[in-house]
Amino acid sequence: MDVMLLLAAGGSEVLTIISQILEIGMLVCFGFSWPISVYKSWKGKTSEGKSSVFNILIIVGYVFGITSKFLKMNSYMQEASPIAGAIFIFAIVMYFINAALVSANLVLFYIYRENDRKKAKAAATVAAVDCNCDSDCDCNSECNCSDSATDCNCDDNKSECSCTDEKCCK
Repeated sequence: MDVMLLLAAGGSEVLTIISQILEIGMLVCFGFSWPISVYKSWKGKTSEGKSSVFNILIIVGYVFGITSKFLKMNSYMQEASPIAGAIFIFAIVMYFINAALVSANLVLFYIYRENDRKKAKAAATVAAVDCNCDSDCDCNSECNCSDSATDCNCDDNKSECSCTDEKCCK
């Protein structure tokens, strides 16, 4: 049916209902996506591949959408049919659910980012402990490391050497 014919026949409420349903469809699609993202964050226990800026921008977008709905609510609820009003309220509820899921994703990002930092610090500490080289350690000629190794590490007595793929002593 032509949109102009629908409007001419007093179908503006029908178009409003259709636009509300399409908006709800978008929110439902996002609503299925966010739990998957939250689950992956929770299961992986890491913030890698996540962005706090992205999540914050999405939350701000939902706040704008919610604010828009509340600004329209009074006039819309007085003029709309009960079905249209229920669809309108359902859209607001979907905005809140999505915003809550993105907020959960953001909280997990900050929790796991801190865990990632602690793990990286612990790994650096272990690497520093494993690397008992003096600053003037030069055991490359004594170790005979393979071509693939990038560093040769000496123990405290400079009596035993081990080859690694990472630089320990510089």
